[in-house]
Order: sequence, then C-alpha cells, then structure tokens
Amino acid sequence: MRDWDAPGNIKPDITQINTIRRENPALHTWRNVRFHSVPDDDLLFYSKSAAGNTLLIAVNLDPYRTLEATVRVPMAEFGYADGDDVACQELLSGEHRVWHGAVQTLRLDPGRNPAAIFRFDTRLHVDYRSPSD
Repeated sequence: MRDWDAPGNIKPDITQINTIRRENPALHTWRNVRFHSVPDDDLLFYSKSAAGNTLLIAVNLDPYRTLEATVRVPMAEFGYADGDDVACQELLSGEHRVWHGAVQTLRLDPGRNPAAIFRFDTRLHVDYRSPSD
C-alpha cells in the first residue's frame, strides 16, 4: 500500500495545482489555450485567458536540465502595449513581480521549479511616472 504522506510525495503539489485551477476561470476550459513560440523544444509556453483572468504557463519538459529562455509575451492579446509594465504573480511560488514589456526571461529548474504559472493582476495599475509628469 502506498503512503500518500511520505516525504517526496506529490500530494501537496497536486493539491496546490487543483486550488489554482479552481480559482482561475481561464483553467476551466481547454478551448482557450494558445501556444507561443519558444527557442527550446524542451520548453512549453502557452496562455489561457477568460473573463479577465489571464495566465501564462511555462513548463520545462527536460527532467535533468535547467532551461533559461527569452520569450515574447503577446501583450496585445491581453489588452496591453508591448512596452507596458504589468503586475503579475507566479502562482506556484506566490512571488509577485512586475514585467517590464513583452520580452521576458524564464528560468525553470526541474529540481526546484519545473513549471511556472503567471497570472496578470489586472487589479493593480503599475505607473512609474512622477506626479509632475
């Protein structure tokens, strides 16, 4: 009999992914997936969007090699200009960041973060202009 609570079990990962799926309408259907070009065949990069919920998902398909790639986020598809600053959260780590423009570098380590799920936070407006501008 398998011990689902043994160290190294993926039970917490599956629980977290199911929570993310429930909380994001973009993940409630398969019809809204759009794959994006990447420079490495071992990297999968795609987006899903629905009802103001925009996700960009990157997956390292190589279980042994850390992948780092520069990707182009299709900003116009999500209502942004290529040079806009966009607040997002990486849902697996909880890390918040601001993407400056369409070109982003992703680094996925199979032993630490084999995948990343970025959610654009449309509730936050990022504006670095001073009040005198």
